[in-house]
Formats: sequence, structure tokens, C-alpha cells
Amino acid sequence: MPVSTVELSVIAAWPRLSILCCVLAFHLLAGPGTARAQQEVAPGYDAAAFVGALYSHAQAPKAEQFASAAAALVGAIDAWCREPGETAPAVAGATDDAGDADLQPAAPLGAARAAWMAAADAWARLAAVSLGATLERNSAASLDARPTRPPQIRAAIAARGRSRQPPDEKALGRVGATAKGLPALEWLLWDRSAPHSAAACRYATGLSQEVEREAGKLAAAHGEDAAAEWKDKESEAVARATEAVTQWLAGLERLRSHQLGEPLTVAAGKAGAALDATLDTWPRPASGSHRGAWQSGWESLRQLAIGPALPIESGAQPAVATDVISLEALLRGIGRDIDADAWAKSVMAADQVVEALTSAASAPARGPAHEATALPPAAVMERAVQALGAVKDFLMATVTPALQGVLGPGKEDDAPLGATSVAAGPACCGPVKAQ
Repeated sequence: MPVSTVELSVIAAWPRLSILCCVLAFHLLAGPGTARAQQEVAPGYDAAAFVGALYSHAQAPKAEQFASAAAALVGAIDAWCREPGETAPAVAGATDDAGDADLQPAAPLGAARAAWMAAADAWARLAAVSLGATLERNSAASLDARPTRPPQIRAAIAARGRSRQPPDEKALGRVGATAKGLPALEWLLWDRSAPHSAAACRYATGLSQEVEREAGKLAAAHGEDAAAEWKDKESEAVARATEAVTQWLAGLERLRSHQLGEPLTVAAGKAGAALDATLDTWPRPASGSHRGAWQSGWESLRQLAIGPALPIESGAQPAVATDVISLEALLRGIGRDIDADAWAKSVMAADQVVEALTSAASAPARGPAHEATALPPAAVMERAVQALGAVKDFLMATVTPALQGVLGPGKEDDAPLGATSVAAGPACCGPVKAQ
């Protein structure tokens, strides 16, 4: 039977049609991940894997670091109390009674301050995403109640001035939260108006011992969670996974609003051209180490968001985390690579702004002694607030809906992922418990 002209045309075009069909099939099967076709397909994770990795590679190690730093703080406070020495100016630009700037503290005081910084930074990294025992024990209320109240601290010292021993756990239980914890120790170590008597030192020692006790309990509890078999506790794993996303968002809001936006608004409304770093609305007014608070908290938030940080301009996207399972990794595990790329870009844009915020280069040129305490320019802080707000908006609009099936609740009548309370709460109290 002779072949028609049309049939000959189809036969001639068949190789090209075959190629086209293959290309079309590839795109249909690959879905949104074609932008990363050169990489291996990201593994999918469930709530148990996510929670287990989070406790094993983030919360438990951070709790151990905090416990170690708290123990070192006790020793440093004890050494300072044996030889208090002189105090240095509390903040950038301060002078001693003779008008001399850049007064340096005596060695024991300097060591105690350094130990406090290490403990405060370790706590900020752990509390940035408050999970499990940190949330259940409401540790922020006893460790980081802000703003601190100097009159309450003076009253507590006076009430226990006759005792020859530091106040124990029972005695400190009768003291208000805003006269205890890391903020009270910060005030005692930096503020020139703080008492520097033997009674004040005993009180400081008691406060450091209380921080050590709480840090030890947190390390033990998070260690137990890290060792748990979450795959055998599916419903609890789902609840903890939902809590993690909720508390990540709460931590972001604390950084964006309570530690940056609100203090900046208050400081900008004060008379004078320069922003006052000593206002009690800032994270650490006595020491002026606001940058340490911002940076430590952001490091933990970034770790859970995208894992290791890579610069945007390099063209390389952050790889799927090999330890903590990041939110980006979860998105890639369900084939949402385009959303994962956009999420990583948003977080890395904020990371660059936070890096500028915490860099000493953004401080006014007032000499090495002041670089750690001077506030960054207001414009830099405003950009940070905006960038962090963009991350929040992307999380709520895209990330949490996409992850509903992976980390969402196990019962139909439970609130959807991200719908629980994420208000940052009062500045004194840190994390917010999911309602």
C-alpha cells in the first residue's frame, strides 16, 4: 500500500516529536525543582525526623554550652568578689570621676564581664527558638526578665545583707524576677551606680548560682529529648514540630520588634541627635552589648531556617542541612524547590542586613573601647526591621501552608500549622507558649 504524503511527513518528524515528548515528560515529572536539576533530589522528612534532628544537633548542644558558660560565670563572679577592683564606665562615651575616658576594669571584673557575655550569648542562642523544657519551665522568666529594676535589686541586697552566705534557691524564690537573672547580674557588673559591697557580691554569687542551676536542668532535659525515639511518639513529634515553627516565628518577632523596632522608636523619640544605648528598652542596656544579643539570636533563627549561610551573590543556594533539618530542607523534601529558593533568598537578604547591624564597622568611629557598645546607625536598624519583617511575611504566606502536611497537626480539629499564638509577648518574658 503506498504511503501518503501526510504519513511521510509524520515519519520524518518522528525523531523531533520523540525528543519533544521526552522533554515534556521530564518537566512534568520534575515539577518545580528544575531550577536545581543538577543537584540530587532532596530527601523527604517527617515530623519525627525534624524534631529528633532539632534536639540532637541544636537544642541539646546549645543547652550544654549554656550550662558550661553558666558554670564559668559562677567561678568568675566568685573571683571578682574576692577582689572587686574598680568599675569601668558602663557605656560608650562614659568617663570616670576625673573625666578620663576608656577606663579599663580591673582583671577580675573584666573576667567576670567576659564570663557574663559568654553566658548571655549562650542563653540567647538557646532561647531564640524556645522548645521543650525551655518553654515548659518558662526559663526566660527566671533567667532573662527585662527590664531589670535596680531599686528591687538594692532592696534584695539590703534584706540579705547580714547573711554570710549567698542567697540560696529558697531565698531567691522570694525575690521578684526583675531583680534576678542575667539582667540583674549585668547591672551589678557594669552600672557605676550599683553597690559594690560584700553583701552585693554575695547576692551576685547567689544569682550566678541560680543561673547555673537552671542551665543544668535545661541541659539535662534537652539531652533527654535528644535521646528520645521520636518515631515511636508520632503525635508528640507532630506537636513538637508545630511548636518549633511557632516558636521560631516568636523568636523572629522578639528580634524584629522587641529588640529592634520598639527600642528604636523609643530612642528616636528622645531629645538629642544620638541614640541612647542605655535606655532599658534595648536588649542589654547596662553593658551596651546589644549587638551580641542580636547576633546570637539570629544565628539560631538562621540555622533552623536555612542551615549554613551562603552569600546570595555567589549564585549558589544553601545546601540541605546535614545536621539540623531546616525549613528550607523540608520544602525541598516535598518538591517545593522554587519556594525553597525564594525562602533562602529572603532569609539570606535578612542575614546580610543583620551582619551589617552587628558589625563593628557600623559603629561610630570613637575608638576601639567603644566599638562593642555604640549603637549602629538608625538607618541600618530600620533596614534590619524591614528585612526581618519580609522573612516573617514569607513564612506566614508560603512556608507554613506548604509544610502543613509534613509538620501539621495530626487531628482535623487542631489549629493549622502557624495559626497558634506567635505574639512575641512582653519584653521581660521571652518565649510564648502556644495556645
